[in-house]
Amino acid sequence: MRGIDMYEVFGADWCGTCQAVRKKLTALDIPFNYIPMPAGATGWKTAEKLCGKRALPVIRKDGQCMDFFAFKAELESAGQPRPLTQDELDELE
Repeated sequence: MRGIDMYEVFGADWCGTCQAVRKKLTALDIPFNYIPMPAGATGWKTAEKLCGKRALPVIRKDGQCMDFFAFKAELESAGQPRPLTQDELDELE
């Protein structure tokens, strides 16, 4: 994985997968922007506009939508995650 990749994670705080993605990216020291999605129908419509389906999280790399399984494979090849600090855990909760 190149060190210059920038991920955008569109998600919801109630979404366990969204939280797991944020924790994993943080533990791998991979830069990302987290964008909270609006609640309800507006959020689902936004997800659909961004990547063509109603699913969270929506993940984009360098402005392009990523399939979740391709994203997961990239993270697997990025190395071992470090333990998160308590401050990081508190910020991500």
